[in-house]
Amino acid sequence: AQVTPELWRWFSVAELLEGRLIALSGGTATHDKTTQDQLRESALAHLATAGEYGMRASVQRLVHDAAGELWNVAVYLLGSAATRRMLFLPLKKVLEQLAKVKDRSDMNLRVSLFTALFECYRDNEDWSGGLAAVESAFQIIPQALQKRLWEAHVIFSSKLDRDVAAGLHRMKEGTPALQAKAWATLARNSANKADQMRAYLSALELLKDSFERCDYLIELAEWLHANHYPRDDITQCLLAAADLILD
Repeated sequence: AQVTPELWRWFSVAELLEGRLIALSGGTATHDKTTQDQLRESALAHLATAGEYGMRASVQRLVHDAAGELWNVAVYLLGSAATRRMLFLPLKKVLEQLAKVKDRSDMNLRVSLFTALFECYRDNEDWSGGLAAVESAFQIIPQALQKRLWEAHVIFSSKLDRDVAAGLHRMKEGTPALQAKAWATLARNSANKADQMRAYLSALELLKDSFERCDYLIELAEWLHANHYPRDDITQCLLAAADLILD
């Protein structure tokens, strides 16, 4: 017999409640860390299933609630690569579910879910999969909330030897601080020293006389020292940073 949307709705509610109860049990101090993580992994599976059933019922709110509950569990598992392994499939599933029901009620939650997924891709060194996930996120997340997306885009692109600088020019609409942070991320992740230098200089140029320029000047000075540049170059960076602090 065909399952009706109403039945899928109740199946979703049941899975959501079970996932929530297991998550609560996993948070109690009576369990050791291993048991807590096992219970949280079980809760993730139930919550991802709740989202699946909510999607089949075409009830956007159920999918959103499942995603929110899943995130509440995920925050306890983000601290290490070992526990993040539990998150990869549930995160992928719930993000696909939210996209399918066209939920746009909480974009901050969506950014958090995507950012955690990007971390999982980095753990797996799946640079192409991570880049594809970032490109998908760009289609959904409003520009004002894309800061963490750009940082991930820079990292994955640089690992794939893509022309990251060309991609960063697409950020012209963003704030100078956002653009500078993306350039600095490129500087930290590029394997090419000339690209690193150009990225640091691009970040500094964007910030002009802003106080935010100070941190990047100090970081550039450290980079120059590590790469055996003349002492005068290093001193000039640090003096410029000192001027900003004293002004």
